[in-house]
Amino acid sequence: MLEPLREHVQTFSALDLGCGRGEWLELLEAQGASARGIDLDSAQLESCHKRGLKASCNNALDELRALEENSQTLITAFHLAEHLPNEELRHLIQEAHRVLIPGGHLILETPNPDNLCVGSNTFYLDPSHKRPLPAQLLQFLVQHGSFQDAHILRLQHDQDLSQRKSILLRDVLQGVSPDYAVVAIKGGVPHLSETLKSSAKAFGGTTLNDLCHRFDQQQQQLDQQQQQLDQRQLRLFDEHNQLKARLKQLERQHEDFQAELKQERFNLQMVLKSRSWRLTKPLRVIIDLLKR
Repeated sequence: MLEPLREHVQTFSALDLGCGRGEWLELLEAQGASARGIDLDSAQLESCHKRGLKASCNNALDELRALEENSQTLITAFHLAEHLPNEELRHLIQEAHRVLIPGGHLILETPNPDNLCVGSNTFYLDPSHKRPLPAQLLQFLVQHGSFQDAHILRLQHDQDLSQRKSILLRDVLQGVSPDYAVVAIKGGVPHLSETLKSSAKAFGGTTLNDLCHRFDQQQQQLDQQQQQLDQRQLRLFDEHNQLKARLKQLERQHEDFQAELKQERFNLQMVLKSRSWRLTKPLRVIIDLLKR
């Protein structure tokens, strides 16, 4: 994302506010930038110095106020905004705009309260955090600070989540990108603005609305499938009752047939035992002989 900006300038100067142990400074130096950081934590600064990184102890806002106008190519602050009161954050954004060159970039990364576990729990594990910053609020503050374009980049999410056919409630609670960054550009270089806009779209990420919508759709599909199963079960139950009624009907017909057969057998036995049957026996024998 920063490659077009690096090609735009002769000297890529970068300032990292709250540089910590200096991981980002190392990445910038590896890409040929003249990078330096500031932090208030002496232990973190010592780690930077051991690795040969340029870092000093200072307050972020004081550092920016001491810099000349249009003197920096890139200003970054990773997980610093949530430590600042609102007024101080607003002044920091305004000073960053003053210090950046036309086309210069500002990157502010912070925990994402759109992630329910972050916004309700893990954010408060750091007692120095002031309050969660919704992405739309930080984006508005940056735009209000005179930056031409400000894009929200959702970060650190599970890349496979968007490809899953089904999601769980756990995914809704924890699956939203746990961090986000607002990346803004100081106006004056149209082609850099367009390039930044295209790059920002490639980051993707997951939002709570997206996951809730997918989860609701999934539940609706399951409900429809359950309704279809219920309807099929009712049809099978009706067919079972019809077959059961038909079976009872056949059983009654069978009982009637058995009763008729029993009566016929009784009548036949009565005929065979009758006097007329015995008296006509010689006649039947003669008839049978004549037929032969």
